[in-house]
Amino acid sequence: MKYRTFIAPHSDCRCFAEVEQMTRECLRERGLECEPTAGLYSGFANIVFGANLLPPIRDCIIFQLEQLHEGSPWWREEYEMTLRNAAEVWDYSLDNIAFLKRKGIYAAHVPIGAHPSLRRIPLAADPEKSILFYGSLNRRRKDVIDGCRKFAPVETLFGVFGEERDRRIGESLINLNVHYYDAMIFEAVRVSYLLNNGCLVVSEASPSYPYAGVDLPMADAKSVPDLCARFIEDRSDAYRTRRLNAEQFRDLYPMSKFIGAVLDGSPVTSSHAA
Repeated sequence: MKYRTFIAPHSDCRCFAEVEQMTRECLRERGLECEPTAGLYSGFANIVFGANLLPPIRDCIIFQLEQLHEGSPWWREEYEMTLRNAAEVWDYSLDNIAFLKRKGIYAAHVPIGAHPSLRRIPLAADPEKSILFYGSLNRRRKDVIDGCRKFAPVETLFGVFGEERDRRIGESLINLNVHYYDAMIFEAVRVSYLLNNGCLVVSEASPSYPYAGVDLPMADAKSVPDLCARFIEDRSDAYRTRRLNAEQFRDLYPMSKFIGAVLDGSPVTSSHAA
């Protein structure tokens, strides 16, 4: 089998670049041909990222990386057609998979894990900036950020990717993760990249936290500012925690294992993938 990876040509899909890279590298490690492309090609197994922002397509492998739930802006007729006509659907979230099952669509569980190809952010030994949040903002995210700003500066980024985003990440002591939707599905695409790079992540808690065995600092939304304050006051604890979380993530959640499992027809079935 020969593979091609394709990211939908939309600015919002740039956040999928790291997952695409990991997927491609894992396929190559298994001796399979895989190249990134700017379109879909017949005669190949096309793995598509960001298919929710494309017109309906068929006979592709859809790596589904959006949050799906009743009321989700991504659950539209066109995208449903794409998923129903896919050769395969891969999804990072057990919540998404349960949602799709209720719609009569089977999706294989492919968690977003660790891979050495993504370890590229140089972390400041003593970061000058306290807290960074990158991503879209809404009221529930702003409330948590405003709570943090009562005791420390918080930098926010939107639409910034690649080297510039990575530089800002490396300069920050804490990378903040707050859920956008009330469904509180965990933002595994964002957080996995940070853990790959040994960053300290402080997150709003999620009922579907996917990384059992990774002791990520988490709290309910109202308590997240206090948790950030603890690490700002005790940087030695912050550095210890980020090292521990990175080691746990790399040991328990190798991306090569998850890609290998779905290719072999035996994708993982639980949130604890190790």
